[in-house]
Amino acid sequence: MSEGALSHLNIVIVGAGIAGSCAALALCRRGARVTLLERAAHSNEVGAGLQIPSCATRVLRALGLGEQLAAIASTPAQLHFREAYSGRLVINGAPDNDQSDCPHYQAHREDLHALLLDAAVSHGADVEWGARVVSVQQENKTVVACLESGNELRGDLLIGADGIRSLVRQQLFGDGFPQFTGNIAYRAMIDASRLSRTVAPGVFLGPDAHFVIYPLRQGRVVNVVAQCRSDQWLEESWTTPADVATVRHIYQGWHDDVDLLLSAMDETYKWALYTRPPMPRWSVGRIGLIGDACHPSLPNLGAGAAMAMEDAFVLTELLAKSPNGLEAALDTLYQLRIKRCTRVQQASKRNAELFHINNPLRRWLSYRALSLLTQTFPGLIATQLRWLQEHDATKVVSVT
Repeated sequence: MSEGALSHLNIVIVGAGIAGSCAALALCRRGARVTLLERAAHSNEVGAGLQIPSCATRVLRALGLGEQLAAIASTPAQLHFREAYSGRLVINGAPDNDQSDCPHYQAHREDLHALLLDAAVSHGADVEWGARVVSVQQENKTVVACLESGNELRGDLLIGADGIRSLVRQQLFGDGFPQFTGNIAYRAMIDASRLSRTVAPGVFLGPDAHFVIYPLRQGRVVNVVAQCRSDQWLEESWTTPADVATVRHIYQGWHDDVDLLLSAMDETYKWALYTRPPMPRWSVGRIGLIGDACHPSLPNLGAGAAMAMEDAFVLTELLAKSPNGLEAALDTLYQLRIKRCTRVQQASKRNAELFHINNPLRRWLSYRALSLLTQTFPGLIATQLRWLQEHDATKVVSVT
């Protein structure tokens, strides 16, 4: 299929995060003229770690970023799940990287975003920072993005990659606000040089909370995500500063590794976790959605960014296969992706429930059973996740 198959198309993408940047790169590589509209004045991907499952690695390699990805990311040797107080092993959940031709990576979100956005720009994408979209419209075969500044941007196709509170989604479907899940995540990057010893990567599971640890940037920093139940209704944001003392209080008495990291934590951000139910469609006419704008999931499977990148690649290939059938391509994207993305949403929700068991007896029984199962069948977790890891979005369109 020709690299210039989309050279006649002018495409507008609302949102220049991971979903939008990946879509821009994929589309530009096929020859499309792409403009990214980002309401932020500049890139604001603050400190956060990111899981890149094997399925996402395949997409990034297909986009020509395999070597760059390997340079900014690391492959986890282990990811043990342990009990909050005793540290007793519950699950050995390490990805099966030794037997995979496409590793499961971990990376700093800022590094992956920069990799995608820089590559998109180098392939010809334009980025307009501080471009706040207030409405989107369709006029026959033209889409229009109306900006707060009064400017209008026209194109052949518009993609809403503007996250869980997507304005594009509201314009198309008017289906209200996302639902608060009752969970808050506190995120932090800790300078590893401030630690008196090395802390093993892993997840500690406790009543109404869990605590995720893994190193990034060649071990120079340790990524922490401390997720807990909360009855506070908070604005969904990655960048809301939080009180470190609050986090230390929530996790008081937990394992020594948790205490060591909290002692070295000097700043943290809180992120109220929201969700939305699966949608009956993702597009209207020549305007469609990808990523969190149409299928947001909790971070407890580590697959949200992967689903967005898969969306971006599959949509591009559908457009390249039938460049004049834009509406049909958006409809087909939904048909090809909805079951997989819904499964990720459901699995992420189940993991949140498993990680936060409150009842002491139920927690003890559940975690002992998991410990016995994973010790008896060491490959159980890898087998259970094959549906996620082994999926190859780069071949989906070629077999349809």
